[in-house]
Amino acid sequence: MHAPKSVDELHSDVVLQGFVIHELQVIGEAVSRLRLSLKVQYDDVPWNRIVSMRNAMVHAYHAVDLSIVWNVVNVDVPILKAAVERMLEENP
Repeated sequence: MHAPKSVDELHSDVVLQGFVIHELQVIGEAVSRLRLSLKVQYDDVPWNRIVSMRNAMVHAYHAVDLSIVWNVVNVDVPILKAAVERMLEENP
């Protein structure tokens, strides 16, 4: 995922906004389809928050806070990526 360099870059680039929001929606949709047993096994990951954010972006797209999106992309996505990599190593 292309992480915007700043929240200002995200605010000023409508195409980038669409790309980033779509990718976060895809992540949320994928998370919503994970087996419950996997979510329970890795309960340190905020699965419900990820799906809730996806739902908010899809159904309340007019109210998306780009500052929150920027923070998610730059802080939360790297943490999620590390968790998923760990899951894949532990569950080949």
